[in-house]
Amino acid sequence: MTKKFIIDNNATGLLNNHKWYKIFEWLNDSNINFQLKTLLSDKSNKYVQIIELEETSVLIDNSGDFIEFLEIDRLTIKKTNELLDFLNDLNIDYVDQIADIEIDGYRK
Repeated sequence: MTKKFIIDNNATGLLNNHKWYKIFEWLNDSNINFQLKTLLSDKSNKYVQIIELEETSVLIDNSGDFIEFLEIDRLTIKKTNELLDFLNDLNIDYVDQIADIEIDGYRK
């Protein structure tokens, strides 16, 4: 269903699986809470942990359902200098809000 949504909306992905993996690996290592919105969801959900991280997906709740990286519409993380340095080192585009950083999965 997500792939159909991407095709129907001519969505262009901004990050590859490797970059998404590095972001979630950093979040897990840094023990930082985050909000995630998927393409097919109307709202963001807040998460406090990463249960399991795979090459193309992440498990972030006890549902047992992995979220494929291609399903991610937006990731929101509390802004820190460490986060900004990390994103800049990997050349990852982001939107700098007052207190948060937003990483879009697709060009709007």
